[in-house]
Amino acid sequence: MANFRIGLVGCGKMMLGHARALHTMEGVEVSAFCDIIPEQTEYFAKEVNPSAYQTTDWKTMVDHVDGILCALPHDLHYECGVFFVRNHKHILMEKPIANSEEECVRLCEICDEEGVILMCGYPVRHYPAIQKTKELLDSGKFGKVIQCSIWTEQLPGINYGAGFWAATARIGGGQLFSHGCHYIDILLYLLGEPVSGS
Repeated sequence: MANFRIGLVGCGKMMLGHARALHTMEGVEVSAFCDIIPEQTEYFAKEVNPSAYQTTDWKTMVDHVDGILCALPHDLHYECGVFFVRNHKHILMEKPIANSEEECVRLCEICDEEGVILMCGYPVRHYPAIQKTKELLDSGKFGKVIQCSIWTEQLPGINYGAGFWAATARIGGGQLFSHGCHYIDILLYLLGEPVSGS
């Protein structure tokens, strides 16, 4: 059986860990790299797969992949996603799927229409400490959980300078999109759907 060919769209700092992990997976070939900065794709190819296709335009990589991992600025997720879905390529999208509920819903609908798999990257629930917490909660060892909260503090963009894209509107959604969504995902994983909310 042929390897699943995955293309990496957006070869910034976030993508490097993904690229190295994918490179070690059996049955997966990192077959293409895309970034608007050619030096980034060159670096990734050197680190992961020197024979991979390299481009500055994601539309040219469609014939080189069976699916993509997208780590672009948030405002490009929807456009990129629709293009690859319409070309019958599966997608692992760094969160968020898109910048609005309407775009998220529409992208999911298009995936259903085309028979394409779309997955949003929520890896934190798979961390060993979270897995152990889930195991302990499910065992009932500590009784019935009636309340759980997560507290976090982050200053996005600090020490990166004015040119850092995450410090601009391109990231979309602020703290909630940046890290808060991971904590919501953890709470849903640990406790299930909420009984009520506000």
